[in-house]
Amino acid sequence: MDKTPGWVVPAMRIGFFGRGLTYAVTGALAVSAAVYGGQAEGTTEALESLRGSPWGLAALAAVALGLACYAVWRLMAAAFDLDAHGGGAKGALARLGQVASGLIHLGIGVYAATLLLGLRIGGGGGEGGGGARSATAWLMGQPYGVWAVAAAGLVVIGAGGYYVHKGVSAGFRDKLHATPLTRRLDGVLRYGVAAQGAAVGVIGALLVWAAWTYDPDKAGGLGQALAALRGAAFGQALLGAMALGLVAFALFCWVMAAYGIVPRCRSDETPTLARRLEARAGA
Repeated sequence: MDKTPGWVVPAMRIGFFGRGLTYAVTGALAVSAAVYGGQAEGTTEALESLRGSPWGLAALAAVALGLACYAVWRLMAAAFDLDAHGGGAKGALARLGQVASGLIHLGIGVYAATLLLGLRIGGGGGEGGGGARSATAWLMGQPYGVWAVAAAGLVVIGAGGYYVHKGVSAGFRDKLHATPLTRRLDGVLRYGVAAQGAAVGVIGALLVWAAWTYDPDKAGGLGQALAALRGAAFGQALLGAMALGLVAFALFCWVMAAYGIVPRCRSDETPTLARRLEARAGA
């Protein structure tokens, strides 16, 4: 795309790096909880754990900068249709999802910045998902709020299903350069994207359950979703599978940071992973 600002691709790469670092910490803590016991932490709690660790401030700075860049990338992608979703209702919905994703990651980046500066605002603390529960409680107190919470939960479940399908069908391959590394990691990347989608789906299911039971405490973020998995039948195995999936998703983000392609900026000759694997399959 000729009119795409030159800084969009660097912002995308920095953004995926910061996003990957966030999921790497969250996934590593979840793996520890699955193996050694204890409570699995959500995104904000994982960021809080960084502050007291060696190189924690540098990591928080990288997360804050990276997620700010990721938010800019998502908003620019929506504004200029950089992922080539096209027009129509389907394209508009996809771009609206990009805006929502950008704003959510911007909020996480701002939280990381407050931790870096030694400040503390709502959304953290030991009770993972407190911000989500507070927002759910407020919304449920409004006219038709319970229905709005249920609808939001269904939308989030749909988004999770989309990412699960994207992982299973390897829908990200046309946004990756074909290299020996991306070919070798294809299965791991698919698992990571599908696992992240499953986590999003569980968060949506918690919203629906909160609406059904008229109990906003049932809602929550990633930490609450991991806790719900642990409390289910075969919970430790489910938590372990999800934890490894989050680590795999962190790897996916880092691979995107290194080898990602902006669809509107590529040429017809760009050697994408999708084209390379299709060529090998047809050979």
